[in-house]
Amino acid sequence: MLCDRNGLPLRALVTGANTHDSRVLAELLDTNPGVRERAGRSGRPRRRPGKLLAD
Repeated sequence: MLCDRNGLPLRALVTGANTHDSRVLAELLDTNPGVRERAGRSGRPRRRPGKLLAD
């Protein structure tokens, strides 16, 4: 399950019971839209967050 910083679920991915989390992490992150930057910043918009906390 992918949640925002407040614990609101954004995406969920169902796998088999014995599938390790690391095997589906990249697939789960790719389902999430890119990170939105504040308007007025120069450069290309980021696609991944600056920090990722997983449990």
